[in-house]
Amino acid sequence: MLYSVQMQGNPGYLHVVIEHQSKPDKKMAFRMMRYSIAAMHRHLEADHDKLPLVVPILFYQGEATPYPLSMCWFDMFYSPELARRVYNSPFPLVDITITPDDEIMQHRRIAILELLQKHIRQRDLMLLLEQLVTLIDEGYTSGSQLVAMQKLYAATRSY
Repeated sequence: MLYSVQMQGNPGYLHVVIEHQSKPDKKMAFRMMRYSIAAMHRHLEADHDKLPLVVPILFYQGEATPYPLSMCWFDMFYSPELARRVYNSPFPLVDITITPDDEIMQHRRIAILELLQKHIRQRDLMLLLEQLVTLIDEGYTSGSQLVAMQKLYAATRSY
């Protein structure tokens, strides 16, 4: 059920998801979270800019009473407290556009990927050649990274 409501003076949507269950399900909390995310996804796909508040409700009429399992999806993790910290915080961001190349060069194995991604729109990747050779000489690249670099270089030459 989708309701159009005022939330703290702003227009919004309240989406209520009701699941009927006659037996306890160890994965129910996660299933309810999946339903909630799916409802949010459909809302965004309908060209809305803000997410609706989705309230998943389990309507339980089973023999085991009261409902014997947790309805908190965090409890499904080996470390619920760590999961709470990860999923109740902004996601980590690595913005290489503001990271100096000298700092990127210290990142060892990931440095080549970061440099190439940072400068991907640069017309002449030959300007990175000295840095790339340094990383290769220091042994921070694998064979698959070199093949990927070769493909990227070949693709940029066709522009």
